[in-house]
Amino acid sequence: MGLPTREDQRHARRIGEAGAGLALALGFATPAAGAAAAATMGVAASVHAPNGFFAMEGGLEYPAVLGLAATSFAIGGPGRVSLDALTGHVLDRPWMRAVAVAAGLTDLTPAGLD
Repeated sequence: MGLPTREDQRHARRIGEAGAGLALALGFATPAAGAAAAATMGVAASVHAPNGFFAMEGGLEYPAVLGLAATSFAIGGPGRVSLDALTGHVLDRPWMRAVAVAAGLTDLTPAGLD
């Protein structure tokens, strides 16, 4: 069918997670970066959900907290010291925040959980 292999999907997820983390750290394209990180942590939390809530037992607590933090960056935007601020918020418009979070939520569908 021409679909990427599982190994290709793993590499894409790793690159996406690292790219989102780097963009968040630099404050660049914050809505998209926050939504990408939140979606990744949402999938990670769903993988850990069978172990319960608490992180000490391998549960979903830690990835869920990271996902919520990433969502707060996506919604709240970057601070004054960020690449978004230096570029005049070209990639950080208010409408982009809602679109990015909505797009990030679509990754939590069952297809994104494999």
